[in-house]
Parts: sequence; C-alpha cells; structure tokens
Amino acid sequence: MTTTVSYCCPTNSTLFCNYCGCAVCDNQKNCPGCKREVTPEDARSRHSIALRRQMGRKAYAEHCAHVEREIAKDREWSRRLQRGGS
Repeated sequence: MTTTVSYCCPTNSTLFCNYCGCAVCDNQKNCPGCKREVTPEDARSRHSIALRRQMGRKAYAEHCAHVEREIAKDREWSRRLQRGGS
C-alpha cells in the first residue's frame, strides 16, 4: 500500500503522511508510522505536490510561472555580467 504526503500549514515545510499523520523525511521511502510506501519517491516531486495542495492549482501555477520568470531574469543578469555589461 502507498500513501502521499502534505504540509500541515503554510508556514511549515515538513512533510506529513496523509494516512497516519506521521512526519516523513525527504529520504524516507516508507512512512515511519504506518510503514506505507510514500509516493512519489523523490523529494522535489513530494514538495511540489504538497505545495500545489497547499496553494491550490491556480495559485500554484501562478507561483511556478513567477519562479520561471525570476530564473530567466537571473540568467540574463548573469550573462550580462559575464560579458562585462550592465
């Protein structure tokens, strides 16, 4: 049997098992409480799913778009610095 994880509140990034409520570390394949396999296995996907659940689909999509824009700005700024421009 498998389970997923979620955040308990907007200000806490600890993941909790949706089945028994036990805290689950990023590197744990099974919940330490109920011993169910936690899916997805990789930490990045777990946190993405938990954040999407916390924020809601629309807010999460807007958040991701904002992050992508900021990353693009940072890359452009780095390229300009490497070329010696401002």
